Order: sequence, then structure tokens, then C-alpha cells
Amino acid sequence: MKKIAVIVLVIIALIAGFYLWPNQPKTAQTKEEAIRQAQDYQPDGSCTDALVPAIHKATGAEYTFSNGCLAQGWEPRW
Repeated sequence: MKKIAVIVLVIIALIAGFYLWPNQPKTAQTKEEAIRQAQDYQPDGSCTDALVPAIHKATGAEYTFSNGCLAQGWEPRW
């Protein structure tokens, strides 16, 4: 009887893990690290000269870029 209970608990834990795993963030990046990434970003090529408010998709951090080229992981917030 104890073996069956342990097996059932293991199965429940595995199922819960499979449901929760995809909801975990892809990166352990913090908002502070995302802001630092945005501040250090040096775009390649020509970019428009315009202030572009943006949000980091994974962390929710907000930053205003000084041009139209955004660092990876950032999207414009219009």
C-alpha cells in the first residue's frame, strides 16, 4: 500500500512539473540587468534619432532608448 502511495505522489509531482515548467521565465535576468543591458547597448548601423520608450519582454523593465535601435529582448512601448 505504501509503494502505491509513493508512486501516485511521484506521478502527481511529475505532472505538476510538466504543467509549471513552461511558465518559468526563459532567462533569470533581473530588471536591473535588463536596464544595464539597455544602457550598454551599442547598435550596429544607422538608427533614427528619436527617443523610444521600450519595455523588456521578459522582466517588464522600462527604459527610453535615445534612438530607434533597441537591444535584444526589448520592444517599443507606444
